[in-house]
Amino acid sequence: MAAIKALFSDIDGTAIRSDHTMSKAVARSFRDCMDRGCTVVLASSRSPQGMMPLVRSNGLEGVWISAYGGGLLVDECGRTLAEHGFGRALALSIVQFVEERFGDAAAAGVYTAQHWYVKSRKDPRIAREERIVQTTSQEGGPEALEEDETVGKILFICRPEATLSVRDALRQRFGALHVSTSSDILVEVNAAGISKATAVADVCSNLGIAPAETAAIGDAANDLPMLDAAGIAIAMGNAVPAVKEKADFVCGTNDEDGVAEACARLWRS
Repeated sequence: MAAIKALFSDIDGTAIRSDHTMSKAVARSFRDCMDRGCTVVLASSRSPQGMMPLVRSNGLEGVWISAYGGGLLVDECGRTLAEHGFGRALALSIVQFVEERFGDAAAAGVYTAQHWYVKSRKDPRIAREERIVQTTSQEGGPEALEEDETVGKILFICRPEATLSVRDALRQRFGALHVSTSSDILVEVNAAGISKATAVADVCSNLGIAPAETAAIGDAANDLPMLDAAGIAIAMGNAVPAVKEKADFVCGTNDEDGVAEACARLWRS
């Protein structure tokens, strides 16, 4: 691990277990990395607010946060180092397109650095997401956006049978945007050219290091750009096949402390 100066870890399905908690072993492995001088970056599609409860409850003050699938980078002091997104007009068009095409098969969440806008908090899909990330959304939908707010991400929580159709329709209609899936019910929309690989580039630029000096761990399709960009790519044992195919090695599952296993292996190498 001596050559690794930054470690990027996905959260859901990677750093946390199926019950949405982080094990003591995984938290300890992150702290060990930081103690050794390695910058740990939690790279997720979540908002910063949806990541901070994990940081605080596991004693991980000192990590960097890459939120919105590469759309926002915040350092250990809470300073915004990079922000990539799009404006109100495009956000309105994206949400309107999905609503007209798919009706209530998908519930939209629009994320900025400070807000999470939804149509209704009573939607059970939104309520479930609030419980998972321990963050409260704000009703009003994309119409609530200020004219000068930057949208970091739009998340569509879909019925499982509609997820791929929503993804493919968005890719066809908004070809310049980065559209990916992070589970069988989640479709993520980022600005053109923005993915988790952006986080690797932004961190390397700010730290003055090379991508070859980084490692990344993930499980889902939206982690693939990050794994491509990092020097060492690690797949969780529960990862989708495409992620395992991309990886330099596969560790245990998220319920088997796979991240801790991966960190130990990196330090031994």
